[in-house]
Amino acid sequence: MTGMKPSLDATDRAEAEGTTPIKLQLRVKFFMEVITIMCWSIWTVRNDVIFRGIEASSLRGLEIFKHTFRHLLWRAKKNYFPKIELWLEQAV
Repeated sequence: MTGMKPSLDATDRAEAEGTTPIKLQLRVKFFMEVITIMCWSIWTVRNDVIFRGIEASSLRGLEIFKHTFRHLLWRAKKNYFPKIELWLEQAV
């Protein structure tokens, strides 16, 4: 069977291409919440620039992310709470 390439799953293909999915980079069970809140933070910073004339900065986006993510802790399952809080303090 010459000329046939071995089949790669999505993870192997991403590693071969030099891209790793965000889910694998974060390595947390609540990755979708992180992605959603980060998108919201970017949106908010963008709107502040357009409608309020506030200068855009990554620091401002991070502040919004942390503030919003802390609100998520109120809805988190009690067994996830320490893991989420630890991740928020260490990774962000």
